[in-house]
Amino acid sequence: MASKSISPRDNALNLLSAALDSGVRGANRDAIRQAISVLEDTKRGDLSDLHYRQLPAGGKLVDPDRPGLIMRHGKRTGRVWIYRFDDPETHKQVEMQFGLYPELPTSEARDIWRRLRRQRLNRQRPSLSEGAGDASVITIEELVRHYVAEYARKVKRPSSASGDERMLTKHLLPDFCKLPATELTREHVAAILLGIKERGAPREAEKVRAVLLTMFNVARGKTRKISLLAGTWLPPDTPNPVETVTLERRTARNHNPTTAELRSYVRGLDDLGVYGDILRTQLETCARISEITGMQWAEVDLDEAVWLLPAERAKNKRAHKVMLAGRTVQRLRLRMTATVSRYVFPALTDPARPIRTDGVVRKLADNRAALGVSEGFTSHSIRHGCLTWLAENGCPRDVRDRISNHAPASSGGVDHIYNSAELNRPAREWLGRWVDHLTALEAENVVSITESA
Repeated sequence: MASKSISPRDNALNLLSAALDSGVRGANRDAIRQAISVLEDTKRGDLSDLHYRQLPAGGKLVDPDRPGLIMRHGKRTGRVWIYRFDDPETHKQVEMQFGLYPELPTSEARDIWRRLRRQRLNRQRPSLSEGAGDASVITIEELVRHYVAEYARKVKRPSSASGDERMLTKHLLPDFCKLPATELTREHVAAILLGIKERGAPREAEKVRAVLLTMFNVARGKTRKISLLAGTWLPPDTPNPVETVTLERRTARNHNPTTAELRSYVRGLDDLGVYGDILRTQLETCARISEITGMQWAEVDLDEAVWLLPAERAKNKRAHKVMLAGRTVQRLRLRMTATVSRYVFPALTDPARPIRTDGVVRKLADNRAALGVSEGFTSHSIRHGCLTWLAENGCPRDVRDRISNHAPASSGGVDHIYNSAELNRPAREWLGRWVDHLTALEAENVVSITESA
């Protein structure tokens, strides 16, 4: 098929746009823009900056003199600049978002449109990367920076975003920071994961694989969770080097702590300072450790002895009312008088942020011997031990689900919410019994019948 010829006017526009892309500044740049404006034969009815500024939410503006240049005003995204074009390979219509107004002003948006339009007229796939779509200049280090700042910190909980950054910094950047992102291969990924497994951390290998898989999918625009307003970081057809790398299926280990372990554990928590307070609060609420570390005073009503965990912080995205035992309330009152942060457990170096979950987890792991617990004992073992004790002592299944914020498989919508509300009283009673059991374990010279047998 013969390529479509470019008119002298379009050719001149291409040359002037290339001149703008060269980095010229000041009066020369203004002169080039004026020449472009003359060639485009701007009409009196041309869209002005005022038109874009007054575009209401839900509205759309299509520039009649600049093919493919669109602005949409989304209720959540704000005013978004878009270039719409037919893909030269698939011939399907594609919309590339390339900036927000007014952060990207009208004049600069039109500069970008000219560059994208020039690429399309030259039968290239439009790209914001220098070199007309060649993303090889984007290194692994730059890709990680994009992912953490523009994706993880926007759509994930702070602790999850920090975890992603930690894993990428520890396992990917040391050996591959300067490697072009498009040149990371499945062999590279397999070597990274194998090294982690051989160091005895199979669960860490699974997490690293998941983060790498997500990062490359996001970089190619293969996600619905966020709009890449600067275009895709990598060409959309870039292979994901993680997709074909698999890990041997690992059977999760659920450690059910013995009575002796629980006794030693509760007696040793005071020696861990604030970490001990966090772990003890988890112990007495049967909550997840990440939910405890992110707890805010605004969520807690000490007079009513209730902690309202919001849906956005719950693992299963279901709001949860935690009934607090008397001992837990007393401890939280003491913390309230000693802290000025909005967080119940603020970071040790920055009261404006919550303490890091991974720091608490490492503190527990480093002190297993001192706490008298086995190597398999983790913060999740506490939930396992609590729910096991409740079941063994006659707590009904629906109350256990209520306490642990588990939705039964047969539950449905609104009915389950109302049922949960009706179980507030038994949930409080059974959590109180659990805390009484822990208090008895902590007391001196108390040994259960099963232990002495």
